[in-house]
Amino acid sequence: MKKPRIDSFTKVMVLILLINAIAWVWCSYGLAFLGRYEIAESLSQTAITTILGTVIAYCTKSAVENVNKYGINLRPTFMPAAKSNLKRDY
Repeated sequence: MKKPRIDSFTKVMVLILLINAIAWVWCSYGLAFLGRYEIAESLSQTAITTILGTVIAYCTKSAVENVNKYGINLRPTFMPAAKSNLKRDY
């Protein structure tokens, strides 16, 4: 079986940033355990902001690439209403 390969620089950078941010969250728990509550709180906020920002930016980039790659048209197309000469009795 072939080993999966990370094939783009962006994927590698996202992976490194996420691993680093998750480590920050765990370090903030250690700091809170040692009684450094203010530092732990600010570190947790920074880590969560980094995680969310990285994931949102990567998902946006990936979505734009897929739209361009597969030629998806995001503009609504105008479809005129079908005209009929039939009269209905209501």
